[in-house]
Amino acid sequence: MRNGEDLEGFDGEASSTSMISGASSPYQPTTEPVSQRRGLGGLRCDLDYLRGAFGRIKLAEVVLALIAFICIETIMECSPCEGLYFFEFVSCSALVVTGVLLLMFSLNLHTRIPQINWNLTICIEGNIASGKTTCLDYFAQTTNIEVLTEPVSKWRNVRGYNILGLMYQDASRWGITLQTYIQLTMLEQHTRPMISSVRMMERSIHSAKYIFVENLYRSGKMPEVDYIVLTEWFDWIKNNTDVSVDLIVYLQTSPEVCYERLKRRCREEEKIIPLEYLEAIHQLYEEWLIKQTLFKVSCPVLVIGADHDMQKMIEKYEENRDQILNLYNMQHCL
Repeated sequence: MRNGEDLEGFDGEASSTSMISGASSPYQPTTEPVSQRRGLGGLRCDLDYLRGAFGRIKLAEVVLALIAFICIETIMECSPCEGLYFFEFVSCSALVVTGVLLLMFSLNLHTRIPQINWNLTICIEGNIASGKTTCLDYFAQTTNIEVLTEPVSKWRNVRGYNILGLMYQDASRWGITLQTYIQLTMLEQHTRPMISSVRMMERSIHSAKYIFVENLYRSGKMPEVDYIVLTEWFDWIKNNTDVSVDLIVYLQTSPEVCYERLKRRCREEEKIIPLEYLEAIHQLYEEWLIKQTLFKVSCPVLVIGADHDMQKMIEKYEENRDQILNLYNMQHCL
């Protein structure tokens, strides 16, 4: 390990002049300065492309199209002229198309055109026991889409530790532990290769942060320093990784209905969840997806009332099926 004197002035990179100077240093200045190619608005001509086979072929196409267009324009009279007009149209179109393509590739403009992502990511959001599993099961059975449920099994068994259960027992102690792991596992969900053009996820890395981490912080069960660290990680992930979402389907369910469902299904970790907790989660979802005061959502949000029984909810999914799977909703957000 470095002592205090060794660490003084050390930034992790050989960036200071004293560190890269001297005859024995491998960081020597180049003998010839590298000339930078300047162009209009950052554009520069790609001479390597023009000298290559494809560039020469494209240049020849432009020249031949220009010659053909000039030749056709020199003909003053013709009878009949239908074939001549068609040849004029073809030569003019060829000149324009080949000229534009030559310009794009010689100036590398094609690299600046954003790629269209035809994959669709849909997130099913809602409170605990709001009916997310029923929704996912319906679309998994009736459509050819990829369905990703929350990786709860991982949260229940981290090398033998049930950190989900530990968090419910003592949120102040285990909240940061669980939410750090949830952020990791949800990142894995977002970034895993898609096996279908449409992916439907149970919740997202965004609701993990804006709902459940936010609730721990607001309730005083997460120290501010833990909240700041998780926020720094979340912001870095958003800025450096594609965790975008194209559509959010929010199953809007009253806390009382969720509480009754939760008691009926009787999952071990959920036995100690009070109604007040569900009310707090509901309030945060409303602030995020309805009022949008917690965070501005720029992608479409489809709100479905989910206080009904299973049969009624399946009917609602059938009614909203086209709206949920409509590719025109595709616009990256969050």
